[in-house]
Amino acid sequence: PVLIDVNSDAWSGTTLPSMAIGYSTRFSPLQILTLYNAVANKGKMVKPLLVKEISDKGKLIKRFSTEVLEEEICSESTIEKVHEMLVGVVENGTAQILKSAEFKIAGKTGTAKVADKDKGYGKRIYRASFAGYFPADNPKYSCIVVVSEPTRFDYYGASVAGPIFKEIANKIFSRSMELHEELADMESKANSRVPYSKHGYKKDLVKVFEGIGVETEISESASDWVVSSTNQESVSLQNRKIISNLVPNVIGMGLRDAIYLLENSGLNVITEGRGVVKEQSITPGQASRGNQKIYLKLS
Repeated sequence: PVLIDVNSDAWSGTTLPSMAIGYSTRFSPLQILTLYNAVANKGKMVKPLLVKEISDKGKLIKRFSTEVLEEEICSESTIEKVHEMLVGVVENGTAQILKSAEFKIAGKTGTAKVADKDKGYGKRIYRASFAGYFPADNPKYSCIVVVSEPTRFDYYGASVAGPIFKEIANKIFSRSMELHEELADMESKANSRVPYSKHGYKKDLVKVFEGIGVETEISESASDWVVSSTNQESVSLQNRKIISNLVPNVIGMGLRDAIYLLENSGLNVITEGRGVVKEQSITPGQASRGNQKIYLKLS
């Protein structure tokens, strides 16, 4: 990494404020990630390890072990303050798009202009990034996402790199049983908490819950589309009335089920966000007019 020293010929009156926002420095993404990993590691900085071992036809040739670069990059109190700020970025700051109900993410957005060789910054070339670690309460993984030259209409780290980071984190979290205290208890305790479910198509929900050994209580009035609610030991499925030629209620559904119902009602669906449908622009129960636009907000 390159950090300009006050004794350098490159130092000027604007260097310090420029460094405060990431300019007048030079770091590779891996070097930035190494620093974030050290914060997650309570101040201990380790060298990135790209190869665990080398073997030939099953015979071990060489094994690489963890190399500590710095036992403490700063005081424990400073690490705690930095950690608190990085959590705050996601919980209340510029990266709220990464906020998750299942686990906390700590990190920072990055939006930078890129100089075009000798032509300077006139061409408006950008680089969007997000670096962080998760779960923030007990970090296991650190990650950096860098997107070079995103569109000129959306080039911010939060909206370009952030969703990629979140998708990576969600997939790792969903596949790592050790990260799920509640799901881990499910393996050893009979009275575990039942997972949350979106509203949707009854047959799909029943099939999924049967596959993971969760009991379903189905209302006698339940039709093909249902509203789900989680109890201590089971999932209750109640009827959601869908009437032809009337705008259906898709609040609480996933996007796939919502689009299926709305497009079959002749509506043109426009979406914003990801996750579960929280709002729909046309009130359920109104007459559906062909090719009418309906806006869905998800979160």
